[in-house]
Amino acid sequence: QRVQNLSDAFIKQGFGILMMDLLTEEETEIGKPEAGGGTPDDWASSFDSDMLSERLYDSLDWVRDLPEAEGLPIGLFGSGPGAWAAFAVAAVKPVEVCAVVASALTPGEPLHSLARVKSPTLLLAGADEGGEGSMTRTCFAALSGRKRMECVAGLGRAPGRDELRATEAVARFASHWFMEYLR
Repeated sequence: QRVQNLSDAFIKQGFGILMMDLLTEEETEIGKPEAGGGTPDDWASSFDSDMLSERLYDSLDWVRDLPEAEGLPIGLFGSGPGAWAAFAVAAVKPVEVCAVVASALTPGEPLHSLARVKSPTLLLAGADEGGEGSMTRTCFAALSGRKRMECVAGLGRAPGRDELRATEAVARFASHWFMEYLR
């Protein structure tokens, strides 16, 4: 539901979007923890980040070949492992990727690769000062291009009322960032 709410918010702001999951249904099932719990982003972290990046890279090439996308600026939004895929694509396609928004950053990826990201990047962290917040601050320091970090109350928490508010805040921050850099 969170992804659909973000998608709806971007469409209301006038953005064209391609919403995709970087894992197949089968891969998502394989990566689920046996005990249940966790989120799809947690499950995806068990997959090769190069594979996720390659899929996003291929998708960007596919979009670029669409006549209706000709000349349009591209922004990437990624959460968890999808954020790392967005960073990887932005690093190798700096002219094509005009802006990046990343949330729910997961540890374990090489931070030195962030120095190659030149696209304006907005990082969104949970308002708590726990692990995700510190990971986001570490990533923020590693980025070399134009960057900003915002804390969002309720981001990364269990589904419920706080999650809906957090999703609305993420959509608001991301929309403003994209409006600024996708002109």
